[in-house]
Parts: sequence; structure tokens; C-alpha cells
Amino acid sequence: MRPDFADGSEAGAGVARALAMVTRRGWIAGALTAGGAAFVVVAIGIASGWTWSGVGLGLAAAAVMLWRGPGKKDARDAARAIERASPECRNVVITAEELLRFPQRAAPWMRARVLTAATALVHGRSPAIAVPLGRPLVMFVVLVSAGGLILAGSGRRASDAVRGAVSRVSRAGVASASAPLRIVVTVTPPAYTALSPRDETNPERLEAIQGSRVRLVITGPALGMLSCLVSNTIAGASAVK
Repeated sequence: MRPDFADGSEAGAGVARALAMVTRRGWIAGALTAGGAAFVVVAIGIASGWTWSGVGLGLAAAAVMLWRGPGKKDARDAARAIERASPECRNVVITAEELLRFPQRAAPWMRARVLTAATALVHGRSPAIAVPLGRPLVMFVVLVSAGGLILAGSGRRASDAVRGAVSRVSRAGVASASAPLRIVVTVTPPAYTALSPRDETNPERLEAIQGSRVRLVITGPALGMLSCLVSNTIAGASAVK
């Protein structure tokens, strides 16, 4: 005679909660890695002067990594992760997950028995055992640090190049005429900042946001008027006469 089990609804809810927690951690792990990779792509785009292209490529890369990359994205993946982390489950959790999706595959008493056994196995078990977040978190920190170094390094190269251009032109003007040169610098920030252009006359130090356009107008008795445009690139800066 078959045992008289309940319908297993309460046990099924316990298994479903455990699978949901593991699934959430799986998405978090994937988001950490994808987010770090996206930040590196965006940093490269900003450093090269292609801000919006970098943002678009970064978001696209994150979406592909998050959706197509390895991870625990649904209850089936979560059940397999629990089984791998706890071999003593002996496929009971995988079977329970299948019966939650397809209850008609087993008689009510058998379904209740499997779900009750699975609930006993996952009860009190931390989802961190199935999906540890330590490695994804370290990867995220490493990638964000790399992106920060790209931005910081590119910004320093651009600032040094602009100051060098001002210095070279000033020396040339002084050598060609006894009267001092007048240097007017117009800095136009990138469009995404919504900042207005600003003018500086004979600046001793020039600071500009990454991706800004810098126009130099030099006047003097021997030079007349010389104008050059400095555009920031990933290699530093380039001057166009």
C-alpha cells in the first residue's frame, strides 16, 4: 500500500525559495564580472575620445556577458549548482526542481515525497555554498581598477601634452620677437558635460576634462596670429595647425 503523503505544497515552496536565492546570487555574480568588463570598455572609449561609442560598446558587452556567459540564471542552473556543491543530495534537488515545473510527471504522493526530501536537504544550507561571490567580487575590483588606471593615465598624458604645446609655442614667440606673446586658450568641454567653453589668457597651468577641445590663439609682433587646435586622443594629444 502506498504511503499517505500530503500534496507537498509546503515542501515545494521551501525548495522553490532555496532555488530562487541561488539564482539571485548567480545573477549577482554575473553582473559583477560583466559590470567590471563594461567599465574597462567605457574607459577605453572615453580615453580615445569616443565617449558615447565606448558607453554603447560597454553596455553591449555587459549584456552579452550577462546573458550568454556561464551562470545560474534559472532554477535548473540553481539545482545543478546545489548538487555540485553538495554531492550528498544525489540528484534529489534536480528531481524536485523538475517536478516543480512538471508536476504531472509523478503521482502526488511521489511528488510530495521527493519535495519533502529536497526541502530537508536544502534547509539551512547557505546559498553561498552553491554560488560563492568572492571570485566575481575580486574580478570586479580588478577590472574597475584597470579602467580607473586607463582614465587616469590618459588624462595625465593629455594635460602634459597641452602644457607642452603652450610652452613650445611661447618659447618660439619669445625667440622671434622682443615683445611678449599673448596666448588665449579656449577650452570646449565634451558635449556630455553640458559645460560652456571658457577662455584663459596666458595661463601658467591648464586643466581640461578628458575629451575636451583646446584652441590656442597666439599673437605677437613677429607671429601676427597663430592658431592651433589640440584634440585629446588615447595616445596623448595631437596639435593641428
